[in-house]
Amino acid sequence: MNNISFTGFKNLSYAKDLYGSKSPNCIIQRFMNVELTNDASGQDLEMLKNLIKKYKTERNFDLTNPLNPNFVNIFYFNAKEMGKKAFSFNGIVLPKNKVTMPIYDFIARLTNKIAGTPNELLPVEESYIKSKEAPFALLIKEHITTHVDDVINFNYNDLHNQDWAKKGASNINKGIHAAMTKYFNVSEEKVLR
Repeated sequence: MNNISFTGFKNLSYAKDLYGSKSPNCIIQRFMNVELTNDASGQDLEMLKNLIKKYKTERNFDLTNPLNPNFVNIFYFNAKEMGKKAFSFNGIVLPKNKVTMPIYDFIARLTNKIAGTPNELLPVEESYIKSKEAPFALLIKEHITTHVDDVINFNYNDLHNQDWAKKGASNINKGIHAAMTKYFNVSEEKVLR
């Protein structure tokens, strides 16, 4: 595993849960965690710190990841048939309103960047894989094995598959765009009335 980041992030992990896959009421949950850095390709960590500072100062609201302040943890819930989508940022559920738009924008930019990054620029450090944080990174307060069907054959490296994580980032990004389109259309309708 490589331990140099030239992308503004490293130690990307991703998992997806699917409930009722044969049902029209299928529910999809996507979990993504990434450690942000500052480097030649971006100041992603600085952007995160500025976002956290803004919400602490202006809203007395702490968006800091409880495991590691450099982590961004994104959860995306999609109940397709019910038309329900929900997002959380570092364990905090995000309503869709003017106050949270900068957070949604941050997630959209980050997931778009991850989805478009070549695999060789998605480093996962061996020290991270062996760390105490890795088993909790995706679920924040729960050990990942509590959601694994085959614990005996489970390998943490499976959560760091670059192609799978990039596809997941793309799906989260599409979900945000769909939710924001719906939000702004509803908001426009209210203004026009």
